[in-house]
Amino acid sequence: LRDERVRALFQGVAASAHEPAVYRAFEVLFEDLYPLRVAARVIYKKLQQLMQDSQRQRQDQVDLVVNETGLDATEVEATWLLFVSIATKVNKDAFLTVDQLRAAGFFGEIEQTLHPESVQQLLKKLDETKYGRIRFTDFVIDLNQCVELECSLERSCDPLAVLQNILESLQSHEHDMDDAAADSDNPKKRQYAQRYDEMLASFCDWKDLVPEGRGRRLDVVRGCFVGAENEEVVRALRICYVDYSGLRMAAELIFKLVKTFMATRQNKALNR
Repeated sequence: LRDERVRALFQGVAASAHEPAVYRAFEVLFEDLYPLRVAARVIYKKLQQLMQDSQRQRQDQVDLVVNETGLDATEVEATWLLFVSIATKVNKDAFLTVDQLRAAGFFGEIEQTLHPESVQQLLKKLDETKYGRIRFTDFVIDLNQCVELECSLERSCDPLAVLQNILESLQSHEHDMDDAAADSDNPKKRQYAQRYDEMLASFCDWKDLVPEGRGRRLDVVRGCFVGAENEEVVRALRICYVDYSGLRMAAELIFKLVKTFMATRQNKALNR
């Protein structure tokens, strides 16, 4: 998935599936709240299509590289996943720039194997890519062609190994943007993100009042508290709240129900 926020949604879903209390809370809410059910179905169809499109694009690019280079398909796919993961973090899209490659030590890496003239030719070729954006397929195919022509017989050069070393180095240069920063360019989204953080803080304040017992409402309340301590779930739900109005309305309703429930618990605790 090229979109970092969409990827975070899928990671949050996967994380919630491993938290029984969170999974149960979602189950109850989906069954009991019609607005949430409608919004969830719409978003599910959208995410399903995005995943299918991403899988098709990945396979097309892996097949292209394998056909052009003869490299191992499994290794190409693993490198593709690493490339997309890092590139989308630093550029919000699946590309790198020459400057980023230089900062990650790319040219120093290949100069150990290739002649300086070949390095400059490769640099020029990469720099001629559309808008200076170097895509995975262009990078691996061009590097492989250069390696095949220029690598000495006494030394071997694996293009995928070079690329993986570059990406690992680039990780130390990337500047991770949290979701609040990603929302800061849009006043409305900034407002929604702030509201979400306020609700999350409330759950932290109520933590010591988590009730025991059984029942559908209690299942929802406990799931909210468990989810509030899982970073991937928190991040995914923040994106849902900020980006999807239907889920935002449902979240406000859920928070109101939990707030009323916890206020009752607080009053009982004070009167003991």
